[in-house]
Amino acid sequence: MQIYYVDKRELAEGHHKIHIESCSELPHSSKRYFLGHFEEYDDAVYLASKLFIKFLPCRQCCSRSFELHFNASSVSASASKNC
Repeated sequence: MQIYYVDKRELAEGHHKIHIESCSELPHSSKRYFLGHFEEYDDAVYLASKLFIKFLPCRQCCSRSFELHFNASSVSASASKNC
């Protein structure tokens, strides 16, 4: 089970990144929302969709979900943990 957060700050296109607790890119506590403990990334996405219209998995900590989101198997996964 993972602990998920969503970044309060918007990226250039208006997206907010979803992270797991151990992510090296996890924003400071004042710049993130706690989503909860989830078995599946999709459950965190469901809750994030209630807070923000646009969101993306973090490429660092959720590389597998990032690849699926963009349907690009060539995206490099630099993280050892995958959502």
